[in-house]
Amino acid sequence: MLSISPHDITALVAQWSSRAKFWAAGDGHRWRLAATYVLLALQARPVERL
Repeated sequence: MLSISPHDITALVAQWSSRAKFWAAGDGHRWRLAATYVLLALQARPVERL
């Protein structure tokens, strides 16, 4: 089993929040559109495997 320390979690959150700010300032809209498209595509096709 993975053991994750609180420090690792804090570092991950900080890393992702800084990336989110970077994307929101520039490519954020593109990433949101891509994520929305993928979610819609997954919902549109029948789920064959879980």
